[in-house]
Parts: sequence; structure tokens; C-alpha cells
Amino acid sequence: MRKMLLALLFPAVPALVHAGTAYDMTVHVLAPSAPPSGTNHYFAEDGKVRFVTMDGKAIVIAKDKTIYTLDTVARTVMTLDLTLDQMNASLNASSARLRDVFANEPSEQRRTANQLSEAMERQQKPQASDYVLTGSTESVGGRTCQVWERSENGIRRRQICVAPVDEVPGGTDILAGMKSLSELYGGSVYALGIGFGVSPWWSSIESLHGVPLLIREFDPKGTAASYEVTFTGIHVEPKNPALFDIPEGYEQKGSMLARPAPPPGAAPAPAPTR
Repeated sequence: MRKMLLALLFPAVPALVHAGTAYDMTVHVLAPSAPPSGTNHYFAEDGKVRFVTMDGKAIVIAKDKTIYTLDTVARTVMTLDLTLDQMNASLNASSARLRDVFANEPSEQRRTANQLSEAMERQQKPQASDYVLTGSTESVGGRTCQVWERSENGIRRRQICVAPVDEVPGGTDILAGMKSLSELYGGSVYALGIGFGVSPWWSSIESLHGVPLLIREFDPKGTAASYEVTFTGIHVEPKNPALFDIPEGYEQKGSMLARPAPPPGAAPAPAPTR
């Protein structure tokens, strides 16, 4: 009976021990004068994300709706806890004030104020989940993925190549980390290597029903790729909660109130496309 119980319990052990996922995110800027590709090394576990930049001089930890950026040379830490909801609430308040201030001004000034307010409101709309399957596949890091494409006014804007979650080791960990980052202002830069401004973006990624292995952005004409982000080296590792702790001896340097800069090696955040 003891042996039978052990045999029944044994398959569950790997799931309990191996509860984290490591992977690399590399940004390739496709231009003749582009800097070398940069690779950041990620670890995702229970909705938390940690990555080390390519030069090892910075570590970013995302947990509890907060992003901590550690300078490993100066041994300092800065925090960013601004959510998209908070940012958009602030924009809405600014938009309302703008309309109020110009409510009694000449029509031309009111029109300009209203246009600015409407522009702020448009930027807050969720990214459209209007990707379509192209029918083509690609191989990224030895894994096959299906290419989804998004166009705007007939112009190709973005391709995302996804693999089924159950075919990617730790695929649920990767997606859970991306989802938690989707709540934070600028979180898409850390999650995907690209920026979506203040618009909610998670629904458009979730609608693809897979793990993004490649993201390709196109030039304004849609004729050539301007940069690519690839996810490789994906493998399951033992759970390690200590990786998400702020090391002792790091000095708190305040909060980052402005939009966080892209991590080293990341492509510049493009303006959101509709």
C-alpha cells in the first residue's frame, strides 16, 4: 500500500518543485545603424516577474502591482507603482479640467480644447483584438508558432507569432507574468518589449490563445519590419521566491513618476496603433 501511495503521489512532485519559468527576451532593431541586439534574462513565477539586463547592471522585479528597478552598481532601488487605471483617471481629470477652462472661450479655442480631450480619451481605449491568422508558421528557438497579423487601414502594423500554451514549458507562468504587468503603466515594455501607451493591451494578447514567441513591428508603410522581439531559451526551473526580494543594503531612491525607460536593448516604444 505504501508503494502504491508513493507511486500515485510521485507525478505531482515535479509540479510542486518546478514552479518557475526562465526565458530570454531579445530585441532586434532592424536598421543599418541599429545597436547590437540586446537580451534580457527573465524569470516568472506565480504572477511575478524578474529580469536581469544584458549587461547585468540592472535588475527589474515586478510584483504586487509595483515595479522595482535595482541598480546593481550603485546598489539603489527605485519603484513605480502607477497602474493604468490610475494613469487614465488622472488623464480623465485633466481632460475634464481642460473642457471646463475653455467652456466659455471663443469657439475656435473650445474646439481645440475638445480635440485635445478627445485625443486623450482615444488613447485610453483598449487595443483592438482584431488580429487575424495569416496561415503561416515560423520557428523561434526551435518551437513552431502561428503568425497572427494586425493591420490598420489596409497597412500591416504588427505580427505576433504564438505557440500553444501546453507546448511551451512554463507557458502559464509566462502569461501570468505578462498579465500582471498589463495592469501597470508602461508594463508592456517590460512584458513584450514594445509600448502601448496608456491603452489597456492585455485583451488583444489574450485573444491569441497562446504564448508570444515573436513580435514584429512594421514601418509606417507596412512594407518592412522595423524591429522584432523574440522569446527563447524557455525552460522550467525550481521555484525561488527569494529572487523577488529586494536585497539587503539597497538604498531606496524614491519613485519613478514618469514613464519608465525601456530596459537596455529594448526597442523604443512606438505610438499605439488602432
